[in-house]
Amino acid sequence: MTTNSKTRRPLRGDGEYRKHRDKRQSRDYWKRERTAVKREIQKTREES
Repeated sequence: MTTNSKTRRPLRGDGEYRKHRDKRQSRDYWKRERTAVKREIQKTREES
């Protein structure tokens, strides 16, 4: 199985990961994901 050297994560054949390997949108996608996760973490921190 081939691995993506950047993430060292095995590539899933038809999984959602493959969809986002399109270079034009992948960087934007991951940036969006990361900021969304950060926002969620902040929210949960404020609540507790």
